[in-house]
Amino acid sequence: MNKPERNFLAAVISGIAAATICGSLLLGTPARTSTQELEEKKPLEYRIEEQDIKLGAREKQEIKCLKEALWHEARGEGEEGLKAVLTVIINRKNHPDYPATFCRVIRQPRQFSYLDEVQQLEPKPKAKEEKHLLDKIEELAHDAVTGRFNRTLPAATLWYHSSKVKPGWARAKIKVKTVGRHLFYRKKEQKV
Repeated sequence: MNKPERNFLAAVISGIAAATICGSLLLGTPARTSTQELEEKKPLEYRIEEQDIKLGAREKQEIKCLKEALWHEARGEGEEGLKAVLTVIINRKNHPDYPATFCRVIRQPRQFSYLDEVQQLEPKPKAKEEKHLLDKIEELAHDAVTGRFNRTLPAATLWYHSSKVKPGWARAKIKVKTVGRHLFYRKKEQKV
């Protein structure tokens, strides 16, 4: 491209940009750049992958462990149920009686029933709705690992179980809340 063609192209681009800004001002809407529009149209998985560039292998493994646990333990409980189960996992990770990583909390023996029952740990959505659910689970897991997740239950809430079972340990605890088909507990001597 020669110099006059470059100058013409630059003038056209400047004119388009100016028209966009002026049009936005006249219409009372904020000017939006094409990169903002493109970012909003990207699927969640690509936005998270770009953020993962800053994450190391350990953080990515932590996200994977959380995705598996949330998928198998709470995928039928809606967003509130997913957040409640995630809160228990975070509370355990932060508690001195439990391991200091999400994966170690989740992999502790006899803590999460799906580890004894499920052959395929990797979440496999079967329908479009499940794909959206997995996207939400991945977003929650990412927020937990990066410290952006806001817990939905008190820090003393360290246990839960399905309403389908009545474990003996629950008698020694105080029920904090019921979310969907899960009951959440704390120790009797702990304060909320």
